[in-house]
Amino acid sequence: VWTVEVNGNKKSDANVILAACEKIGIREGVQKSKIDPQIAKQELLLELETLAWASVNIEGCRVSVNVTETKEKGEDNSIPTNLKASADGIITKIDVTSGNCVVKAGDTVSRGELLVSGVIERADSTRFVHSAGSIIARTERVIEVKAYYKRTVSQKNGRVKKRSALSFFGIRIPLYLGSVNGSFESRSEVKDAFLFGKKLPIRLYTKYCEMTDEKEVTVSKNELLKELDGLLKEAAERENISDFEVKNREFDEIKGGISLKAVISAEENIAEQEILLFNTGN
Repeated sequence: VWTVEVNGNKKSDANVILAACEKIGIREGVQKSKIDPQIAKQELLLELETLAWASVNIEGCRVSVNVTETKEKGEDNSIPTNLKASADGIITKIDVTSGNCVVKAGDTVSRGELLVSGVIERADSTRFVHSAGSIIARTERVIEVKAYYKRTVSQKNGRVKKRSALSFFGIRIPLYLGSVNGSFESRSEVKDAFLFGKKLPIRLYTKYCEMTDEKEVTVSKNELLKELDGLLKEAAERENISDFEVKNREFDEIKGGISLKAVISAEENIAEQEILLFNTGN
């Protein structure tokens, strides 16, 4: 086998599929007689859950691996669920499409409180449904972030060291001596060899090491305050809040820096799915 190629992948990284192929014995340099396409495709599907179908075709010295990826599973609407509050807040808007809503606009709710019940009771029956919809509430959170005047930073000094290796049938041959010492940022590139438009089992791997120097710097107070604003935004985004209002800010001097404690207010969907558990007894 001279080359192994992957076709049909859209979301899956071809390198991940090639790594799985190598694990089951499909790689450059292996004898074609050692590859059983029917067994290989089954083994590949067992290796990668992201694939729904695969075929392995041997065409001369080339192996083509054709794949179809699995579709993302949608929400299972057959499972009975409640909607509970993911945060404290005051409800401003309700849009429930399924389930028994037990709150109304203007209500104050606490985290974990039931918003929409998956149990619908009638005079002569009880139904269990998959609750769905959104409950928008005005929430408040306290977020604290810290930043320091002095920090160690890496700066490129303009020196670049190049390390290349030639790959032939999957065997890498270094074209350099020694290792790169010191701090650096690296980037790599791979060039394939072709003959009459056909890919050859030869690659040139090149790693560029951009050397860096570490130095200690001290930022100004204005720069630190600006950094704290950025850290506050990042902390809010980690809680899935992109649009918020700062209600209160408290700055405190700490050893070597400044801390910011802020109260932020936002309108967000606080409805969180909770699967209904049943105790059936005996």
